[in-house]
Amino acid sequence: MIVEKHPKQEEQNLSVNDKMSPIVRRISDRLDLNLVGLKGTGIEGQITLNDLMPLISQKKESEKTVMEQESFSTKKIRPLGKNSIKIQNQSDQNGYILEPLNHIRRITGEKLSASKQDIPHFYLSVDCQIDSLLNFKREQQKSEGCSFSINDLIFYAVARTLKKHPNVNSSWSDEGIKIYHNVNLAVAVASNRGLLTPVIRNAESKGILTIASEMKKLKDKVTNDQLDREDLLGGTFTISNLGMYGIQQAIAVINPPQACVLAIGTAERKLFSRDDEIQHASIMNCTLSSDHRVLDGAEASQFLACLKLFLEDPLQMLV
Repeated sequence: MIVEKHPKQEEQNLSVNDKMSPIVRRISDRLDLNLVGLKGTGIEGQITLNDLMPLISQKKESEKTVMEQESFSTKKIRPLGKNSIKIQNQSDQNGYILEPLNHIRRITGEKLSASKQDIPHFYLSVDCQIDSLLNFKREQQKSEGCSFSINDLIFYAVARTLKKHPNVNSSWSDEGIKIYHNVNLAVAVASNRGLLTPVIRNAESKGILTIASEMKKLKDKVTNDQLDREDLLGGTFTISNLGMYGIQQAIAVINPPQACVLAIGTAERKLFSRDDEIQHASIMNCTLSSDHRVLDGAEASQFLACLKLFLEDPLQMLV
């Protein structure tokens, strides 16, 4: 038996398809929308996206109701209880390893959290061309047979800069701003127990070789877990050098009660313009984080300008 379609029904289906744009047709097919009886509000009765919105909303509400009913039926069959909580906790424990906080990490976390909350940080950054510094290191080691690193030279330059700008070597207190006579450089060093900042004391009065020797001893103590409490106390200014990890620029959190911390990036060969000529140069970024209660932008800028001078022309440090 053959059933023939009514001619009017064929014309109606054709008219609905003809009145849909391709994008409306795709959305309708994807969501399986029933467009029977839908009247378009577009030109010549064309079905638009706005015409589909009520149908899409009804579709979502219907699916939400079905999901809620399925969820309710599941809860009735398998009520949540203590056993379910235990299963969830066991699943959570399989997703991570809990490493207990040691004393160093706990203290560091508490101090730096308080620092970001209580200290109004501001940041200044400068790029330094350190080819002369690298040459100075090579020449000194070749002529005098002495051993020191670029890191040690940076520490020496910072100490000399702080001696010329003592207001940066300071800290905030309720009684007033403390400006320290001696430069006690706290150097950030990674260890198995967390971040440590052993101190090179009276760095402003020490030569490069003395600073290099003391830094080596402190690093050995960190490696062998032999740092004394006194090695970590009394810092007035912190340096964090991440250049050995290939980091181009870092922004450090101030180590209270100090007013500043200097973050050093790696030295990279880059194109550099000088006297209208393009040259290759070793560029190293220095970023100073400062306590705005202690320093203003001009004071911090003067410090960075002096440090840049020393790093780009190391002979200036000897004057």
